[in-house]
Amino acid sequence: MLPGFDKRTGYLPPGVHHASWGEVVLRFGLGETRARLMAGLLAALQALAAAGCRSVRLGGSFVTAKEEPGDFDAAWEPAGVNKALLDPVLQDLSNRRAAMKAKY
Repeated sequence: MLPGFDKRTGYLPPGVHHASWGEVVLRFGLGETRARLMAGLLAALQALAAAGCRSVRLGGSFVTAKEEPGDFDAAWEPAGVNKALLDPVLQDLSNRRAAMKAKY
């Protein structure tokens, strides 16, 4: 279960907060901008899972009370990931991750 936002800052409390996909959608997926970002996040998570990824951490303004974050920040655990099955876009850090942002 995700903790509440700090009323002064709009941030979650410090730390790692485990959550199911349903909890993430309910907390961070409301509104047109967030729904669009959630669709991209889901596609990225599905691509990562297909390659064997089992853990992803979300961060940045996406996991705050900000009504319209510009994007989501995510880091995935490489242990167990078959890079031959991984979408090459998820490995392309060129041009400030432009291909990744365009696809996801």
